[in-house]
Amino acid sequence: MNFLRAFYITGATTVFVTLIGFLNNIVLTRYLGPEGRGQYSILINLMTLLYLLFGEGIRRTNTIIIGNDKNQLNYTLLLSIKYFILVSILFLIAYYFNPLWIDLLPNINIKLILITLMASAATILWRSLQSIFLGYKLIGDYNILQLFYTSAVFLINLVIIYILNLDLFAIVWNLVIISLIIIFIGVWKLKKILTEKSHTKNQSENKTISLAVKATVASIAMFMFLKGDLFIVNYFLDASITGIYSISLVFVDLLQKLPLVLGPLILAKSANKEFSANLDEFARLFRILLVFNFTGCSVFILIW
Repeated sequence: MNFLRAFYITGATTVFVTLIGFLNNIVLTRYLGPEGRGQYSILINLMTLLYLLFGEGIRRTNTIIIGNDKNQLNYTLLLSIKYFILVSILFLIAYYFNPLWIDLLPNINIKLILITLMASAATILWRSLQSIFLGYKLIGDYNILQLFYTSAVFLINLVIIYILNLDLFAIVWNLVIISLIIIFIGVWKLKKILTEKSHTKNQSENKTISLAVKATVASIAMFMFLKGDLFIVNYFLDASITGIYSISLVFVDLLQKLPLVLGPLILAKSANKEFSANLDEFARLFRILLVFNFTGCSVFILIW
């Protein structure tokens, strides 16, 4: 699949996913109120932070490894599973330091933090599996997993809110359950590739660790620059104000969606040694997205 077609498919999926996520935010905000919304925002951003800290490295590493050598599927699968087990153990150990969580995240029930840690570990695994599809340039499968996850979370939230009338605990549990379903789907799809590919294991462990560390540092820096202030607001103020403040971050996310589509696709192309051949397309799309973001920011400023 050529780069422009991959971008259009991923971009369309991202727009659709963003719309569903936006509707999900509206429903949750109206149902939970400012305080509940503030707690939910903290938990979601904690989940994002943990994923970036412990999962972004393995995700990008899987893409690069498969992009460089299509016969490394068995290696990346085993790497993802072993890493998931290790991270799960670390999260369980971290959970038992209750006073630390209470100090860092005031206004948040400690049991909600445990469920969020479970959701974070499951997210790390399913997104590491998703990245393998990107390495194989299976853009359809790569996008289907993300689309299914967002759609399923939204639909189950509608059931939780309007039919079952449950609380924030059920909403956070929903993230765990849907992640486990995505893991099952990802493994099922990868089984087909396993029957078609050889399973050599000659990847350098040192190279794998180096790739993971670089990807993690870059992702954490980006997250803290864009969303680190949410934790500061919650620490010094209360959950209600955090909830109101988090609504503004939804609009920030909207403007980031399409530009962030380029990153994984460029990573997959460069890993497959196709970077130079697509350099003109990269530059043209970058200019288009720069104009799009500038226009979007200007519109938001004028409306505000």
